Amino acid sequence: MLFRVATLPIAGLLLAAQPADPARQIAAGQELLQKREWRTASERFNEVLKSSPRNLDALTGMGSALWALGNRPQAVEIFRRAVQAHPSSSRAHFNLALALRDTDQVQAAINEAKAAIALKPAFDEARLALGIMLQQRGDTTAAVVQYRQILKNNPRSAEAHNWLGVAYMQQNRLADAATSLRTAIQLKPDFVRAYSNLGSTLAQAGDLQAGIEAFQRGLQFAPDDLSLHLNLGTALRTKGDAGGAIEQFEFVLKRDPGNPEIHHQLGLAWREKGDLDVAVREFETSLRLDPEYRDGYYVLGQTLRQMAPARRSTGASGETQRLIGDGITAGKAGDMRGAIAHLTKAVQLSPGVAEAHFHLGAALWYSGEKARAVDELDAAMRLNPASAEAYALRALAYRDANDLESASRMLQRAIAIQPQFQAGYFDLGVVFLRL
Repeated sequence: MLFRVATLPIAGLLLAAQPADPARQIAAGQELLQKREWRTASERFNEVLKSSPRNLDALTGMGSALWALGNRPQAVEIFRRAVQAHPSSSRAHFNLALALRDTDQVQAAINEAKAAIALKPAFDEARLALGIMLQQRGDTTAAVVQYRQILKNNPRSAEAHNWLGVAYMQQNRLADAATSLRTAIQLKPDFVRAYSNLGSTLAQAGDLQAGIEAFQRGLQFAPDDLSLHLNLGTALRTKGDAGGAIEQFEFVLKRDPGNPEIHHQLGLAWREKGDLDVAVREFETSLRLDPEYRDGYYVLGQTLRQMAPARRSTGASGETQRLIGDGITAGKAGDMRGAIAHLTKAVQLSPGVAEAHFHLGAALWYSGEKARAVDELDAAMRLNPASAEAYALRALAYRDANDLESASRMLQRAIAIQPQFQAGYFDLGVVFLRL
C-alpha cells in the first residue's frame, strides 16, 4: 500500500500532503521513513503526537510507520484518527481508504475513496483506486465512469487507459479494450501490464498471433515476468504450438515450482504434444499441491482414459471370459482358492487382458498374498490405465507399506477416472490424515 508525506515520495507508502512547515521531529521522521527505519520514525512521530495529537503529518507518518512494521490494525486506527481530526482533508480520507482496502474492508474503503473525491473532484489517484475496487467487485460499469472521468481530467493517464481497457475486456467489448490498451502503451512504451492485458484481449478476440506478439513485446521490457511467460505459454498452446508452450511453462516452473496451475498447464501442453505419461505426472503433481482442484481430476481422468485404448490388448476370448466369471463367482462365495485357480488360468490363457489381471490381483490381495497381488494389479494398470478399481486397490498396498504419497497418487487417479467413486474419496481422506 502507498502512503505519502508532503513532497517526499516513499516507496511502498503514501502519506498525506501538508503545507511545508513541519516541526523538526516530523522532518526527521519523514527522512527516516525514506531510509526505511520504520521503528525510529514511529518514535519521532509519536513524540509529536504527545503534544499535538491532531497533527496531520504526524498522524499520517505514524500510520505509515506502523503499517510498514506490520501493525496494520493500529495503523488503520491512526489513519482513522487523522480523518476524524481533519474531516476536510481529501488526502486523509484517501490514506484511510487504502489502509481499509488492504485489510479487506472493501466497502468501507470505497466509502472513504468517495469521500476523498467529493472533497477534491480532480483527485485522480483516489478515482483510480475507487475504479479498481469497484471493478474487482464486479461493477465494471461504475468503474468505467471513474476511468473516463480521470481521462477527462488527464487524457495522458496511461494507468487509466490500461484499467479502462481491462474493464472493457471484462464487458466483452474487446475492440474498445484493445484501443484503450494500445493507447496506454503509446503513452508508456514500457508498460508491461498493458502489454499483458492487450495480449489477453487479442487472444480472447481470436487473434492469437497478435496476442502472442503483444506478450513477446512485453517480455522485451520484463524478461523475467512470470505472468507474461504463463500467458504466452497458454496462447502458444491454444494455437497448437505445444513445444513453445512447454518452454514457457518450464521457465515459470523453475522459479515457482510449487504452483499447481503451472503444473496443470504443463500437463495440458505435454498431452497435446502426445506424451501422456509426462502429462499424467504433471496433473498428479498439480493435484498433490492442490487436492481440491476438481477440474484437475477431470483432466487427469480424461488423459488416463485416452491412454487406455493405446495400451489395452485385444478382448478376452470366450474361454477367458468364462474363467474370469467363474473366478468372480467363486470369490463371492468365499472360495478364494478356487477363485485364484480360475483367474490364474485366465491370465495364462490371455496375458494381455487387464480384467483377468485385476480380478486375480484382488483375489490374491484378499487371500493375503499381497506381493503377488501387487504384481497382478501393476499389470492390470499397465494394460488398462483407465481402471479406477485397480488404482484404488493398488493404493491400499502402498498405504500398508506406509508409502502415503504413492497411495495418494493412486487414489487421485481412481477418483479422476470415476468421479462418483465414494470409497476412493474416503480412502484418500484417510491417507491425507496420515500425511
